[in-house]
Amino acid sequence: GLLRAAPTCLLGLTAFLYTRARFGYRVTAAVLCGAAGDFFLASLSRDWLMPGLAAFFAGHALYIAAFARDLSFSRTRLAVLLPALLAMGVLTGCTIRHLVGGGEPHLAAPGVAYVLLMAAMLAVCVLHRSPTPWVGAGALVFVVSDAHIAVNHQLLPAPLLVLTLTGYTTYYLAQFLLVFGAAREINT
Repeated sequence: GLLRAAPTCLLGLTAFLYTRARFGYRVTAAVLCGAAGDFFLASLSRDWLMPGLAAFFAGHALYIAAFARDLSFSRTRLAVLLPALLAMGVLTGCTIRHLVGGGEPHLAAPGVAYVLLMAAMLAVCVLHRSPTPWVGAGALVFVVSDAHIAVNHQLLPAPLLVLTLTGYTTYYLAQFLLVFGAAREINT
């Protein structure tokens, strides 16, 4: 658990050092919530699923709080956002169907709540007016990362190593891009 959380803890330190001037402690706290989620979800036991989900839920709420100001609507931003939201909806529907059919309907409501909050985080980050594209890119990559988890651990009969590795890679990249984008706003 600690090994999986170590990279996000280091990103949390980076966020603390480089993003406070503009975002206070919100970006730092969001990344550290991700580290807590990493720690909880490192266990393959379903007992740690809800604490891990709660930690990531809190992290997404903190990213929303950090980036919710200065929103800018444009055709380009909407052209990025709408297909991503549609893909999230389709994957969520497939996952909920699998959970209900697989005897785990109690996970459907928390899963939907999480996806709705992640969709809000994605929208805020993509619509956030920033001098760099990194915040929006980080949110998009976060969605890709979570799609890996849904497919690998819910829809496939057994997890695939390649999806596990690319899931970790996209997750750490997403957190990095969100922190990097926040830090670049201060220096641009």
